Amino acid sequence: MAATLLTGCSAFQANPFEIQPTFRDLAYGDHPRQKLDLYLPRDGGQPRPVIVWIHGGRWSGGEKYPAYPAEILTEAGFAVASIGYRLSGEAA
Repeated sequence: MAATLLTGCSAFQANPFEIQPTFRDLAYGDHPRQKLDLYLPRDGGQPRPVIVWIHGGRWSGGEKYPAYPAEILTEAGFAVASIGYRLSGEAA
């Protein structure tokens, strides 16, 4: 019976673009939202060009994680810095 019930089930697959950052929540300012997640290519510690990813949200919402293009860009040899920032209601 168990085999019959599981026949139509597929294994859970996480979103392939939701990779984990190499370094998370690195502060670049004093505000709590001024942090970045850094994604590095898997193939080593040589210098790489960096792409700064600024999430959408019309400056009024959104989060730095997940940075959907990070997996594709790191596989192409780029480092990706996905930044958080003060939102329009928080900026002074």
